[in-house]
Amino acid sequence: MDNQERDDPALPPGIIRARNTSADNKREDASLPPSDTAPEPRSAGAGRGTGRITAIEPQARRQGRVNIFIDGKFALGLFEEVVLALGLHVGQQISPERLTEIGQAETLRRAKEDAFRLLSFRGRSEKEIEDRLRRKGYEDAIITAVIASLRGHGYVDDTQFAQSWVAARGRTRGRRALAHELRQKGIAGDLAAETLQEARDDAGELAAARAAAVKKAGEQPADRSREAQARLAAFLQRRGFGWDVVRPVLAELYAGTTEEDEDAQEFET
Repeated sequence: MDNQERDDPALPPGIIRARNTSADNKREDASLPPSDTAPEPRSAGAGRGTGRITAIEPQARRQGRVNIFIDGKFALGLFEEVVLALGLHVGQQISPERLTEIGQAETLRRAKEDAFRLLSFRGRSEKEIEDRLRRKGYEDAIITAVIASLRGHGYVDDTQFAQSWVAARGRTRGRRALAHELRQKGIAGDLAAETLQEARDDAGELAAARAAAVKKAGEQPADRSREAQARLAAFLQRRGFGWDVVRPVLAELYAGTTEEDEDAQEFET
């Protein structure tokens, strides 16, 4: 007894289970489209015009998906919810144009599934999802529809994403670094600037720089040479902190070190 026989979920109303033989199962598995590409429906009736749905069979290895057979031949695989939404049933006449529409509905549903998979790992900006779907080969119209759906249901929100990103990354990074990262994520410049202004005042910027410096060199750095101070200054600047923030942090950590003020200026770039 295989896995399907041990755990055979009930089909939703309107979907019937056709008889499965060993040969049918092999044919079904071989016909499954790759999970990361859009489906390519075959022509209804093998090019003879209008055809008839002769079977709607659950896929043996993928719960929630079924295979559609037209005139006894595999046509395409669909999510069950697509079948229900379109009212597909055995005996229904399907034209080539209707089959194309069904394929487009399945492609949209598959693209949403890919977007949900991305969002299951962490929050994403709209641009991140757009770029990933485009790399998977989806057309612009499908991507636009997916983004609109996600936005409408509150699954993507660039304002919330920017706020969360700054809150998580801003503990040890400066404004410039955060602004650069937000631009890379596709956050608009005005939104990035507004988010950073609301999240970080001068005191917060100084505290973040000090935390990054302490993590790197310690509260009381053992190496107090000019070279060590220069390396720490460069490290903080790479983290996006300006010299107006770096300098007081160095002065605090290296207090008591004998150096002329003009020497400290050499750390600025």
